[in-house]
Amino acid sequence: MLMQHAIPEHLVKAQAMIDEAKRKMRSGHKAEPTSAPHKPSGIENLHANMKIAIDARSAKNRAIRKDLAFQIKPFVGVLSAAEIAVKLGKSQGLVRKAAKEHGMELNIGSGKGRRPGRAGPSDEQIKQMRLSAAGGSTINDAAQWLGVSRGTLQQWAAKHGITFGNKR
Repeated sequence: MLMQHAIPEHLVKAQAMIDEAKRKMRSGHKAEPTSAPHKPSGIENLHANMKIAIDARSAKNRAIRKDLAFQIKPFVGVLSAAEIAVKLGKSQGLVRKAAKEHGMELNIGSGKGRRPGRAGPSDEQIKQMRLSAAGGSTINDAAQWLGVSRGTLQQWAAKHGITFGNKR
């Protein structure tokens, strides 16, 4: 008797329903399907929630690019996208996209009408390389500051006889 009192009532009722269903199955009685009221599809809810999340993320990214555009403005016409990206700690792609969305044209390269990355460093870049090397900068730091890859800067430094400090 004490055992029955310890079992919650809802579990006793559930077991009684299971026993009744088993008894009916053994006697050959087929269960009638229960029809539940129609609920909105889970997939429909999922799609609606995904659209809300995507719209919110897009709005957030637009706001980030708008803020970045204000930060970029003082450098437009003076620095390239790579140089601006290094100064602001952002990716070049993000800088370019923000500038494009807000109607700003960025410098493409050295400004000498050459194809960027093909003709070597500009006079200003060579000057910056020499200053960085004299100041004890590593090649990684100088490459990041100039907005070029480490390998490119190594080639330029070798070509112009510039030696950088050891890796920290």
